[in-house]
Amino acid sequence: MKQDLPTTNIKGKEYVLVNDRIKAFRENFPQYSLTSEIVELTDKRVVMVAKIINPDGVIVATGHAYEDANGSFINKTSYIENCETSAWGRALANLGVGIDGSMCSADELANALINQQNQPQPPQEQPQQEVYINETQIKKIQNILRVFPKANRETTLNILLNEFVAKELTELPQGKYVLFLNRLVDSANVVIKKSLQGFVKNFASRAGKTEEEIRELLKTALGKDIDEVELAEYPQYAKNAKQMAEDYKVENNEQTDIQ
Repeated sequence: MKQDLPTTNIKGKEYVLVNDRIKAFRENFPQYSLTSEIVELTDKRVVMVAKIINPDGVIVATGHAYEDANGSFINKTSYIENCETSAWGRALANLGVGIDGSMCSADELANALINQQNQPQPPQEQPQQEVYINETQIKKIQNILRVFPKANRETTLNILLNEFVAKELTELPQGKYVLFLNRLVDSANVVIKKSLQGFVKNFASRAGKTEEEIRELLKTALGKDIDEVELAEYPQYAKNAKQMAEDYKVENNEQTDIQ
């Protein structure tokens, strides 16, 4: 492939313009196509991806680009066009067109330098004191932990705290609370599912029915299959399921009943 392309010197380094990369691409890959599509578009920014597709319809190279609508004077009216040009340049570079000097095209670098110049210097921030979760949030976590068997609650909590680099709940930062809660809820849902499956197995054994029959019985009476029960619904669902078992005169089994 011809690679003797004209370059532009920017800050002492040679870069190839995107239009020169496109010319070389058309000459060397006449049967290939270069497409672009918008990944995200708002009045403030745009993200685009360019794709190079061979005659067999296979994507052989891609390039992504991002532009801020207020990044430069030109971007105020042409941030989408600039983004597409940058994406094309990236895709062509990934195909190997015009990369003797740099993967970055001259257009892309020039635009980036303008954006940097236009960026206001952020004020020096004073170090902020870490804020930890409050008592209400701690109680919510403790309530979720009640879903777990008593013997496993402390271990489960310590494992999660270790992941978030905290020794106890009072040391869990506010910024990590939502992620911590999501991880705990995911684990609790697994426990709920296993607990209900054990309950069904025990119920079926004592009632002389199949597990499928008990599941259908619960679904008909309580409106949900056991696999569909979420954390917030679990206490009431478990209470009603236990009452059904008592109605069938089934004695609870500590190892297989709902925790």
